[in-house]
Order: sequence, then C-alpha cells, then structure tokens
Amino acid sequence: MDKKLLRKNRKSSTLDSKKVEWFIYDTNYRLESSLSSGVYSSFVVAKSKTHAENLIQQRNIGEWLQNSLPRKATTYRLKRLFLLPSVSYKQNKYLECLHGIIFLSWICGKAGTLDPLEALKDNGVLHEVLHKKMFGVDGDDSMFYHESFDNHVIKLLKELESKTPGLLPQK
Repeated sequence: MDKKLLRKNRKSSTLDSKKVEWFIYDTNYRLESSLSSGVYSSFVVAKSKTHAENLIQQRNIGEWLQNSLPRKATTYRLKRLFLLPSVSYKQNKYLECLHGIIFLSWICGKAGTLDPLEALKDNGVLHEVLHKKMFGVDGDDSMFYHESFDNHVIKLLKELESKTPGLLPQK
C-alpha cells in the first residue's frame, strides 16, 4: 500500500472500541461566575445523542448540546480538537499541559470521578508537571519511582484523561 493511501486511511479511520462508531458532539456551557457572562464551547465523544446527553449530565458543568450535527470521531479530528495533556507533556508544551490538567480536573471534580485535591497533592499530576518545569527533573530520573519520571507523569495524565467523561471513546 502506498504512503499516501496509508496516511489517508489513518486520518479517516473511525476510533473504535469494539467496532462501535463514536461521534463528537459540540457543547456549550456558561460559568457560574458573576465575573464571566460568556458562553464557552466544549465537546463530548459519544455513541449517540442520548449517550452524549447522559455524559453531559454526568459532567455536571451546565453544558448543553449545540444544534450542529455530530462528526465521526476520528483520531485525526480528536487530535485537532483538543491537545490531550499527555500529548502536550510529551511535546514539552507544559503550559498547554497544565491548562488541560486544570480543565479536566474541574470536569472530573464536577462529575465526581476525581477529587481535584488529588491533582494538587505533592505527588499529584499537577504538582509533578510543575516539578518537571520548575526543577528540570530529568525525564529518565527514577529517584522516587520504579519507572522513569516521565513515564510516571504520563501514566498520571492518562489516568486523568480516562476519568474525564466524554473526552475519549470508552468501553
């Protein structure tokens, strides 16, 4: 198979968890602050409109579905839609990573899938990324862990991502 066709197939392949078709549903929400009156945008990845509505309810951030049609959730689309904290960390984009951690921790906290204080504790995901940036911890350093520091942090980031309802296709 030629490289061009492989690239095309990779971009258009639908993410599957047991061959289920997943869709991206655009959402909006308003913050509960008197300081901000704007409407913010987000998304949920779901199998159907009903599933999306259930995820929105679980997330508990005051979201509603936009009137737009859902899009197939391809790897390519998801990568362009939201830079996962685990990906931004691997790319040494620490501010983007921290932004993602804070946003996902907020969603998880509202959904009850994570106590946000877990992200803040001394060996929590937010704190560990700050250790990397502030102190220049070597990615191969295994001073406190049975694995490299970077592998430890990526594991924490992926755990946070997996606890976020509607972020990724889930089984």
